Amino acid sequence: MLHLKTAKLARWQIWLLCWSGGLLWASGVAWLLLHNFGQVQGEFGPEANQAEPWLLRLHGAAMIAALLGSGVRVTAGGG
Repeated sequence: MLHLKTAKLARWQIWLLCWSGGLLWASGVAWLLLHNFGQVQGEFGPEANQAEPWLLRLHGAAMIAALLGSGVRVTAGGG
């Protein structure tokens, strides 16, 4: 805990924020493109692409990593 009393982020936090931010952006753009332009023709008309739910799961996992990297602390005792 080198940077406990300062507002400076540790190297691993900066690294995690960069990678999770890139992953958030990429998964969001991929979902947006698939949602708007990647519909498949189903038996009853246009249906959502099968990759959409997986992209949303990846987006959620990247969001959790971004929260960890930004220094959000969740404690059981509320302190």
